[in-house]
Amino acid sequence: MDKEELTRLVIDLIDDQFEGRRRGYATTTVATELEKDLDCDSLDCVELAIELEAELSRDGREILLPDQELEAVVTVGDLVDLCARKLKAASRYN
Repeated sequence: MDKEELTRLVIDLIDDQFEGRRRGYATTTVATELEKDLDCDSLDCVELAIELEAELSRDGREILLPDQELEAVVTVGDLVDLCARKLKAASRYN
């Protein structure tokens, strides 16, 4: 999965989960802030992480997004970058 596909996957999951909760944003972009723009709380982040882990854990690899790393995520782009790092690390070991 390339970065563009990963970005689309993350944005689609966010749009599904946070439909109707945007604060002044017509569309979700990599610059969208999860807490500020989408009113994402810690439970929302955990639910999103679970969905992402399920989507990314394929082809015999397991992708985990630990809470400690999710705490540093501010924007959608940060989340995409975290997922990309996890995918890259998993590909080295599989």
